[in-house]
Amino acid sequence: MPKASKNSVFAQTITAYLAAINALDRDVLGRRPGLSCDGEAVTVPLLGDLHRVTANAITDRRGRQPSHAVSVVICRYLLHRSGPVVEGGELLSYKDFQGSAPYASAFTATVEEPLAAAFAGRLPRLRRAAGDMGGCEVTVDFGCDYAGWFQALPELFLTLLFYDQDEEFPARCTLLFQRRAVALLDMESLALVGDQLRRRLLD
Repeated sequence: MPKASKNSVFAQTITAYLAAINALDRDVLGRRPGLSCDGEAVTVPLLGDLHRVTANAITDRRGRQPSHAVSVVICRYLLHRSGPVVEGGELLSYKDFQGSAPYASAFTATVEEPLAAAFAGRLPRLRRAAGDMGGCEVTVDFGCDYAGWFQALPELFLTLLFYDQDEEFPARCTLLFQRRAVALLDMESLALVGDQLRRRLLD
């Protein structure tokens, strides 16, 4: 698909999402944890960055339009949530969710494996990168070399487990989601969230 045509399709997709969001009850949105609403916009934090959603556009705190992937995640987050979200919940790897099969291999190849490769033998660098973007090191013993907790969206948290390389095994990385994540986003969007975490850590 030519680039201009692809961009046009992306724009039409976001325009349709914004129209659906504009039809939502602002009072209901304003009562959702972590969101704030004024007369014309909803503010949504994604991995610590605030995004303002109006009837016509999505902009970051600098007034710039975010990437298509970020825009899709924010829109689907506002539209997807159905009913109350159970607190806490079991931690699952991406591939363990029902419906993840079409995306699981790509998730491993584009999110978890690049993180493992980038930080192999560089554990202090991982700790710094995670801390710089607001990640909190977890004290629970997962049997790994580093466990970090990240708030991706309101009510949506990721846990990163990193096993550094040794004489016998290469480095390995696994991202865990709370089971309740599927009440907040579809599987494709959860994969996009994981990819945004990868991008931020490697930036």
